[in-house]
Parts: sequence; structure tokens; C-alpha cells
Amino acid sequence: MADDKDLVHILKLLDDESPKVRNRVWEKLEANLPAWEAGIRARLDELPSVPRRKLMDLLSGRARKGFRTSWLRWRDMPNDMEKLEAALSGLSWYLAEDKVRRERGVKEENPGPGENGNHRENVDYHADFEPVEGPASAIQAAGEGRIDPPGNLGVTAPEAPRHPALGSMLDGLAGEFRLSGEPLRATALARFLFSQKGFKGAEGDYYNPGNSDLVQVIEKNQGIPISLACIYMLVGHRLGFDISGCDVPEHFLTRVAEDGKDVIIDCFDGGRILEADRLAQLEQKYAPEFSRLLKTTAKPEAIVARVLRNLINAYHLAGERQASQFMWSLAEDLRGEREDDADPEQRDRETE
Repeated sequence: MADDKDLVHILKLLDDESPKVRNRVWEKLEANLPAWEAGIRARLDELPSVPRRKLMDLLSGRARKGFRTSWLRWRDMPNDMEKLEAALSGLSWYLAEDKVRRERGVKEENPGPGENGNHRENVDYHADFEPVEGPASAIQAAGEGRIDPPGNLGVTAPEAPRHPALGSMLDGLAGEFRLSGEPLRATALARFLFSQKGFKGAEGDYYNPGNSDLVQVIEKNQGIPISLACIYMLVGHRLGFDISGCDVPEHFLTRVAEDGKDVIIDCFDGGRILEADRLAQLEQKYAPEFSRLLKTTAKPEAIVARVLRNLINAYHLAGERQASQFMWSLAEDLRGEREDDADPEQRDRETE
């Protein structure tokens, strides 16, 4: 097996004048990538920009392969809320790694005044990200190589990937609600999250891929309808509330039962309770499916599929073709699993 001394020697040859030598170097790196991954990541910042970007692409390809082989294991969890959290935690883990890669790329292409005297506008979607103290700093740790990938992201990863911060963040929000003095009701939790805590819709950068990452949504207190709804549902689950997702057109809604009636909550619009007149408007616009979908509890597979569709679109709009295609491959894997599990009538409904 190749050792660290070999890696140091190989990296020095990345910008060798001879094309033949450079080709041999890349062949050697690809052959030893599983053993050298940690060493390569630790030395990325020491490398010239062109081979650095190529190495980052190589590492991303390996990460995607490992993630894809293990991610669907969230479907083995015992109940729907655990499935949903495991799936979204895995996506948060992947998106944290992707975020670090994107930020590194922007730093290379947008040098500061100290490098060439020109300070170009930072065009990265995550330019406003600031790691905070506590569990959320795990994102920064991921960028520094301090979060160990599941099974080193190998093809035979022993367990599904999870972001180490998400569970603690959701626990923290549930704990804060318990201490808030609010009544233990789902509608009170909505008021707490979307009024007191200030979670809101991401109006200004709606198509930022980070708006589908629950960790980043909690960090920034803003997201898109489905990510805000998932936070509401998962925090509610910790408190014993039965909060359902409604996979309706336009944007994702939530439903709770209180005082013998269904209450529909729009998490994107400040946790607003939708009154009968607004529901009637939506029913008229999207009939006949809207009423049925509003009363149907969205399964975790359907929620995750919608999250993936949002990511496909977000990356496409950002010009991130590889990332968009990878999200599409995850959606196709999930679709195949769902079709295998579905009864014929369910398959017919989903293809109508």
C-alpha cells in the first residue's frame, strides 16, 4: 500500500512540465485515492489552483459514489419521522461538504486585494455563511476535515451518512420551546418558531441550494417552504405533536389537528394559519387534487423526492451541472425503490 511519503512525492509532480509524467501522477492518485484521501484533503491549500480544482473534482466523485451507495439506508428506520430525519440529515452532511468545495472554488476565482489589487464580487451562494458556536460549528469542522466520513465514503460504507449537528439543533429548538412558557400545542410551536425564533421564507435567494439543507436553514433562520415545514415537523415530533406534511401544489404545507379540526399552517409565510377563504382559493386553482392532497399525510419518500427536485433545479439554475445530475441520480434511486415497494394502484396514481 502506498504511504504518506509517496503521496508527498506524487503531489510535487502535479505541475511537472512533462505531460507523460502528469498523466502517470493522476493514474497513481486515482489508484490510491481510498488510502490517500485524508492526506490529499489536508494538503489541498498547498497546491496550485489548477491541480487543486482537479483533485477536488476527483474527491467529489468519490464522495458522491460512497454517498449514493449508503444514503438510502434511511428507509430502514422504524417510523416515518425517523426516516425523514435520517434522509435529510444525510443530505445535510453531503451539502455541507459540497458547500466547502464551492466556497474554496470561489476563493480561488475571487482573490482579495492583497493578491492582485482587485476585489471582485463574491458570487458564491453561501457567501454570507458564518459558523456559530455549538453544534452548528460542525459545518466548519467538516471543511477542516474534522468530521469523519461514514466508512471514509467508500463504496462499502457500513452505515448511512448523517450530519452530526442536525439532531442536536432540533433537540435544542424543542428544549427552548419547553422552557418558553408556551402551551404544549402544535400551533403554539408554530408561533414560537416563526415569530419568536424568527424562521422565515428565503425571499431573496429562494433558489440557493443551501435552503434545502436543514442545518443551514437553522443557521440562517430562513428556508423554502418544505425545509421550514420539515423543521416544524421534526421539532414537533420531539415534543409529541402529530404534525403532518401536505404535498400540495404551489408550496408545501403542514397540517395539525387541534380542538377536533384540522389546522393548515404555511411555514413559509411566518407560520400563518390558512383560513377557509384562502383554502377555497387554492382548491379552485388546483382542483380536483388539492383537497385530497391536503388531507393526505405525505410519506417521507414523497417529501424527500420533492426536496431532491428542488435541489436539481437549484443547482441547474446555479450552473452546477454535475451537482444537479447527482441529485437527479439520487431521485432516480429513490424512485426505483418506491416503485418496487408500491402496490400497482399506488404506482398508477403517481404516474398520472
